[in-house]
Amino acid sequence: LAARYGDASLRRLTDATAGRVPYLGSGAFKKIFKRSLGDLWREFEAETQPAMAGPGATVTRLTAHGFTVGGPRFGPDGTLYYSVVNPHGFPALLARAPGAVAPRKVADRYLGTHIGFAGSALVFDRMEIERQVGLQSDLYVMDGAGGGPERLTHGARAGDPDVSPDGRVIVCTIQRDDRRELATLPFPSARTARAQPRPLVSEPGVHFSSPRWSPDGRAIAAERVSLAGRSEIVLVDPESGRVMRTVASSHGSRSVSPAWLPDGRMLFASDRDGDGFRIFATDLASGQTSRLEDAGTNAASPEPSRDGRTLVYVGYTPAGYDLFSLPLESARWTAAASDPIGPAAIMETPLVPATAAPTGYSPWRTIAPRFWTPTLESDEGELVIGAATGGTDALGRHVYGVEAGWSTAR
Repeated sequence: LAARYGDASLRRLTDATAGRVPYLGSGAFKKIFKRSLGDLWREFEAETQPAMAGPGATVTRLTAHGFTVGGPRFGPDGTLYYSVVNPHGFPALLARAPGAVAPRKVADRYLGTHIGFAGSALVFDRMEIERQVGLQSDLYVMDGAGGGPERLTHGARAGDPDVSPDGRVIVCTIQRDDRRELATLPFPSARTARAQPRPLVSEPGVHFSSPRWSPDGRAIAAERVSLAGRSEIVLVDPESGRVMRTVASSHGSRSVSPAWLPDGRMLFASDRDGDGFRIFATDLASGQTSRLEDAGTNAASPEPSRDGRTLVYVGYTPAGYDLFSLPLESARWTAAASDPIGPAAIMETPLVPATAAPTGYSPWRTIAPRFWTPTLESDEGELVIGAATGGTDALGRHVYGVEAGWSTAR
């Protein structure tokens, strides 16, 4: 709609629907666009369907969880670990052994999608409630063969862990007020030991994510996004924290989820072509970038097996996200335009300093209701017609709901 009628039309649509009775707002589309909602939707489907390439014949669907599946990672023994969030159970970290059809539950996992390995030990991130009001991410370690997770960091806001090939150093991200930095910490010699991440690279207004160690341990690949809108895959020196080079870079699109092939090529997903995320591979020596054709559109989070024969990725279906696999030896790649590989530009993003003086928090300014909905209830022949509303403050500390109804039987 924005591309055809302009961005301002969406604002007019918002104003038009806001003044209508809930569930009866579709008439606003006719008022703003001179076409019914049904006609606009059918035109949208007709225009987008040809551009949405499906997976090739060599692709195998591995899971059927639906909703949200993410973070696939092969363990040292070939076991495939991944996270799932759907209505059928508490969010969890699952594992699928080689040759197995059904996965097993490894641990509860509220959010968090990254996993690292140090021998048989798993390092992963998940969210926990802190001080009864906030959700913060921390790192956990557990034995893949069994046993419960042990908390590795406490209140560090740490996420996206990966372990160096020698199993000695963990790289992760740390969320700050104005940035997300890369940090490292030693893998604990004792499971009960607490660790404090040390910043590796930190830039104002820049967010790092999804760090991955290279197979030789000499570089860390990571996503790097600035407030200026530039999305990059960069290589970072694990000793000095220097951003050595840019593997992928774009304005107006995303380059995400880097992973290493055994031959040293860099895999990543990008929506640079404007038709959903695709999987790309860049040869670091030549700078040549290729696009994987077999996975189709809406393919992300590539994870190659340790022998380099199989690629697992997250694909999209009408039921949500799931895992798919394809053989790399017969995969079809086409040449893709790539940015020159060179030193990463350090972008100075001006930040507006805070000018307001700190004050005590009050929920009253944000707790007022901002919606209402009609209600209709029937129970044992009694019909109740009414309305409901509710609200919450900005920090989610206070929540309320109110409903009033009139019974036709009284």
